[in-house]
Amino acid sequence: MRRAKKAPAEPDEEAADPPRMCVVDEAAARPVCDGSVCVSRAQQARLAGLAGPGKEALRLLRGALAGRAPETVRENTAMLPDGAKPRWPRTTVLFDFDDGMLAAAEGEEVTRALIAQGMVPGCSPVGWNTFGGDQFAQTVAAGWVLGDLEPLPGTGSAALSRDVIARVRSVWEKLMALPRARQLARINAMHVTALSCGGDAFEVLKGGPSQ
Repeated sequence: MRRAKKAPAEPDEEAADPPRMCVVDEAAARPVCDGSVCVSRAQQARLAGLAGPGKEALRLLRGALAGRAPETVRENTAMLPDGAKPRWPRTTVLFDFDDGMLAAAEGEEVTRALIAQGMVPGCSPVGWNTFGGDQFAQTVAAGWVLGDLEPLPGTGSAALSRDVIARVRSVWEKLMALPRARQLARINAMHVTALSCGGDAFEVLKGGPSQ
């Protein structure tokens, strides 16, 4: 469906990552939908397994975010150059089948993964492989929506999953202990920060500044 061609490096640019020329196969990228859940035509065979969890994720996000909740789940077919800053719409949960979290999800984990993605889409530049604040915020946010704190799919080894939960448990517990109105205020501030990539979503969950 998508092809990326890397330009040849100049002799004195061996350490640099050359720009990519991206070409989108428009026919393969055309959306195929089951109600509010869409995939590309190239991934149409996977729609049946995604539609139910996707609609459940949207239902739960509506309960959590009310008027700020996304309305659709859609495979992300946009191509951005390496290093580009992600841009996330408020009304759509964009996902990639190649993303480790969704690729590792099975059954109800698909719903948790889509909730995490909808709450905190992630702000690492395109092509960067990072692990840290965004994943911690996703874990807490999904736990807040679902009422239980569990590792996200694709976190890694059992030891790493335990480490992530250990790191975020106190933040989740303090959030859950707040009056409901303050929980909502903090979650909404985190969500706005995460969508804009204008700050650290995990710090906002801790009660820090949103910008």
